[in-house]
Amino acid sequence: MCFCFDVIEKKSYDDTVWLAVPWILWGLWKHRNGVVFEGKHGDRNKLIDSALEEADLWKKEQDKVKLEDRRDKQDRKILEKKRFKPSTGHLKCNVHAVWVNSTFMCGGAWIIRDSIGSVLFHARDAFTPVTNRLTAELWCIEWTVNSVMDLRLDYVEVWSDFGSAIDAINNPRKWPRYQGLLSKIQNLCGAFQVIKF
Repeated sequence: MCFCFDVIEKKSYDDTVWLAVPWILWGLWKHRNGVVFEGKHGDRNKLIDSALEEADLWKKEQDKVKLEDRRDKQDRKILEKKRFKPSTGHLKCNVHAVWVNSTFMCGGAWIIRDSIGSVLFHARDAFTPVTNRLTAELWCIEWTVNSVMDLRLDYVEVWSDFGSAIDAINNPRKWPRYQGLLSKIQNLCGAFQVIKF
């Protein structure tokens, strides 16, 4: 344990070792419980190897999340350049879904503004867990379109900061995995005089 605290304080060790500290501590705790409660005496070398492996897996997952975040930011920058006020008589509906991972609830919100920018309607809701961010965003868009239809609004522009969701709606053949959700959204869109994504 002293070694772990030394690594934390000095931060002069290799990143691999520094990232493994939580797993080393967790492994020590499990090892201790095995000795005290089960009489097992595990191999300490395996503990260190396991901690290094877990740290490496964790780092790879974090790198994936950072890459996804970068892509989301790029999508947002592209959309920021394209954003504009809706023309007179039309409404703009901004949609956003929040997704952590497939085991957590996800949620979404939408807000409708007129051509002046005044807020007319808004809502938020929680959804059951879904497999990925795109499914969460499409689910949120379906809920939004359904809500807007219930409000009997005819001229609406729906905006999402997740470019892949808009691409899936506009090009459903490129996204066959999401065909069920995309079909529901397309069917709902038939109730509007004008709805754009």
